Amino acid sequence: CVSGTYSDAASSACTKCDGGTWSNASAAACVSCVAGKSSGSGASECSNCDAGKFSGGGAATCSSCAAGNYQSKSGQSSCKSCTQGRYSSSTGASSCQEAAPGYYCADVGMTTSYSCSSDEGGEYTSSNGASTCDKCVSSYYMNAGECVKKENGVDSSVGDTTLSTMWITQGFYRLSSTSTHVYECPYPANCVGQRYDDSYMNKSSLYMNRSSLVGDELCSKGSEGPLCTVCSPGYFMDTHHDGGAKCVECDTTKLPWSTWAMVALFVVAALAGLAAAVFKLQDARKRFRGFVRSNHDSLGRLSDTFTVAWVTMVG
Repeated sequence: CVSGTYSDAASSACTKCDGGTWSNASAAACVSCVAGKSSGSGASECSNCDAGKFSGGGAATCSSCAAGNYQSKSGQSSCKSCTQGRYSSSTGASSCQEAAPGYYCADVGMTTSYSCSSDEGGEYTSSNGASTCDKCVSSYYMNAGECVKKENGVDSSVGDTTLSTMWITQGFYRLSSTSTHVYECPYPANCVGQRYDDSYMNKSSLYMNRSSLVGDELCSKGSEGPLCTVCSPGYFMDTHHDGGAKCVECDTTKLPWSTWAMVALFVVAALAGLAAAVFKLQDARKRFRGFVRSNHDSLGRLSDTFTVAWVTMVG
């Protein structure tokens, strides 16, 4: 008998092997296919099941993996369940799909992913291949598993923020990485906020590589202390600085603008006082001349009297 057929000792005819079995030439019996293989009738060998399929021993055909399961290799006797964060929606899958951002797969063997916004709320989202809604949208931050609305002064342009990674914007201050409250600075120019490094392409990539700045790290050069209100040694609060009051470095070669303003006011006041004194003196001289003119005769007679008296005394 040829391969794929057999003939026992009591028969002179050759018979085809049934599906799920095979034989070599001159075989007295057919052999069952091992698990992970299959054959049709009259097969001279068994073939491996394709990826996405499986079989037990003696299988005429391979079965497709059920939805929620997969098999990535050929010649396998069983399928595997999709792990958490993955799913397969159709039969015969050779791999499972990752849950897309904003979706999650909480259990093994899932046939579809669930929506974070529908199940948890619009403030929740997720990373790729997540088993839970493990992130918040950009206007919220994650704290102890809950999404909390970001306060004014926290950068809301970047998502995936936690309590310890919140970025503070210019003009605001945060005491520590565990602080839930952000304060508005009384001197906004002193509070520079989170600074960006030119070596990064954009804020998102920088956000993933640098931690949140807090305390004095948020202050401009020369300022420090709570809300950046204290000027460091060698700096003074310039209330006339562009953009508002700011701690600037002292310049020993020239006086600050405010000092020159005080000097100018003093000079103006002194000149005004001198001018007033001159006006008063001129006014007094005018009054004296007027007195002399109006009493000319009387003063002449008085002069004659003094003259006669003097002559009489010396004569």
